[in-house]
Amino acid sequence: MVGLAGTVQGRLGWAGDEMGKLVPRLEEIISNSAWLDAADFDTIHYVMRFGATAEDRIYCRRRPEYQELEVASQVQMSQLHEVFLNREKLRAFLCNELLRVFEHLARKYKLEPLPELTGMLNSYIFAQQSAPGDAPQAARPWASTLGTRMVEVQLGSETDEVLLQALARCVVGRGGTIREVQAGVGGSQEIVVFEIRLNGAILEAISETYMGLSLRGPADAVTSLAQEVVPNYSLKRTNQSLRD
Repeated sequence: MVGLAGTVQGRLGWAGDEMGKLVPRLEEIISNSAWLDAADFDTIHYVMRFGATAEDRIYCRRRPEYQELEVASQVQMSQLHEVFLNREKLRAFLCNELLRVFEHLARKYKLEPLPELTGMLNSYIFAQQSAPGDAPQAARPWASTLGTRMVEVQLGSETDEVLLQALARCVVGRGGTIREVQAGVGGSQEIVVFEIRLNGAILEAISETYMGLSLRGPADAVTSLAQEVVPNYSLKRTNQSLRD
């Protein structure tokens, strides 16, 4: 069993969604092997934490009464943010930490090597390392607008359905389109991303638990749309350019 948790405020992006795809394969490999036969536990509960800093220590606690092993490790939230909108890099990032944790468990509890598990994780890591070109740009739906100043602004609460409806009305009223392109859950956080196409520009509206409803994309398009959705809105964050 694998979970994600943020110990500091920050977006998890597609981390929950990508981990959700990895976990069934991990469980299948471990369940169909004799990897845990020599251990005094038959279930591993692992949580990958995202904190202010990365930690070398991997926390382990055995619960013999339930034949369970509780495991936790921590990576840096800011490092996650460098890759969380690029699925290939994100998957490699997650697999790299998973590999570190499973190798630690094998050494600590004297478990036999499990080549199929390490091979699966390494395949994602090596695939990203050998990927040609600038992969992060290709993963962004607004990549075609690179060269313009990209910004992100906060519109309001992620629970404000009226606000989301107002955004949709404004987009459609201007002759644009808005559609949900991704939804995922990571720990206690839920994230939903909408792609907006408007007057040749591509924007994202992101609704995330604890983070609110935000709008990102080319500065002019974001500013104009945000001011219509929320009249008299003070765009305090429009000077915050997103890194290309």
